[in-house]
Amino acid sequence: MWGAAVIRAETIADSRRLSVDAPALLVTAAVAVPFDIVGPTELPIGYELENVEWTVPSRISGQTASTLDLWYSDAGGNRIHVWQTDVKAFGDTDPLAGGRALRLGSVDWRVVDPWLGPQGKQIAVFTARLNDGTTISIDGPFESTYMYGMVEALVTE
Repeated sequence: MWGAAVIRAETIADSRRLSVDAPALLVTAAVAVPFDIVGPTELPIGYELENVEWTVPSRISGQTASTLDLWYSDAGGNRIHVWQTDVKAFGDTDPLAGGRALRLGSVDWRVVDPWLGPQGKQIAVFTARLNDGTTISIDGPFESTYMYGMVEALVTE
């Protein structure tokens, strides 16, 4: 788990999209979002952090919650995406409303049955609400036997 300082605010710009030096910029994102960033401690061979994107609350844009996206990719174009948010009320769009229940470690996940993603590959989507109230969703190549272990390790270490 990567830690995050709690800095609230309108002093930080509404949104950042970065891809030049994603690992170094993860530190900046950790300061910007008001929750601990959950990310994999290990990745499948060949995957690297490719991109970091986040938004924070702003009176100017009307954004009321923080979100964070981490994209990992390999040379073959496969991607693993980790999305985290502190949205409190999703309404009809709650990502935990669909899929089937799956307990991994100490966390109850919802798993959307694999669907055909880019390049004709099966994509699996795992979503959970963590004890701190944040919601996390991880999607990546379903055929990777590593996905279940990686998802379980995200929140149990």
